[in-house]
Amino acid sequence: MTEQEIDDLIEAHRDDAAHDIEDHRQVFNALVQMRAEIQVDDSLLKDRNRILAALPCPIHGPCVPYVLEQLEALKRLRSETPHP
Repeated sequence: MTEQEIDDLIEAHRDDAAHDIEDHRQVFNALVQMRAEIQVDDSLLKDRNRILAALPCPIHGPCVPYVLEQLEALKRLRSETPHP
């Protein structure tokens, strides 16, 4: 193998390595973003579960439709009640 062929192989490998580094950087950034999104999702689920536990449905236990009905009833009651 000639010195020029060796230099060409090194240069070609350098370009591949640069692309690999950029690919790894993009994957890493995507993973960091997903981790942040999962933390937000976990927080939202925790809040949801607290709400469901605070207003359990007498028939189903934790029940989103029941909680929504109770919140709507509370909003109607507040709108009908005069404020001081």
